Amino acid sequence: MTIKLRPLQAITNAPENYDYGWMKTVVDNVAVDERGRSCRLVQNDDEWHFRQQLLRYGSGLNLVISDQKQLDDFLRHGWLKLTDTPVRIHRIKLDLHQALGWRDERRDALLECLDQWRDGPQIKYSTGHNCDYYLECRGDDAAEQVRAKLREFGLSFEPWGPQPDAVLQPA
Repeated sequence: MTIKLRPLQAITNAPENYDYGWMKTVVDNVAVDERGRSCRLVQNDDEWHFRQQLLRYGSGLNLVISDQKQLDDFLRHGWLKLTDTPVRIHRIKLDLHQALGWRDERRDALLECLDQWRDGPQIKYSTGHNCDYYLECRGDDAAEQVRAKLREFGLSFEPWGPQPDAVLQPA
């Protein structure tokens, strides 16, 4: 397995609290550095915030790699090792307008389900404008659990933000 960096992506061992709201983790525990610290694959939506965030990581003396050639060198020389247990972060957007005409019992069951996911260890969500819910799922199993439950309710949903698809590739 190897990692192919996309534009505005980097590998860092900085903790998530370094991210402000600028960076999003795409894959957690993707690699470990020479000291055994876990590294994340992160991504941003715009160049300016991406560059600012890379400076912030560096100012905290955290590893940051945003260049494919440098990443390949780190992997080849063993300064960075890919893990067997990467955690892909899936982001799912749900528009609750779909539930506005539902009977109270059905809508209440959905809201109870969403409430169980609020700030959980594997599934978290935030709300946006209108009736949008933004779910963040740590791992493929958590994402499939959310998708299956939303399908049970007959809801449609879509991905939002950076997705882990096609980032990790066979060597």
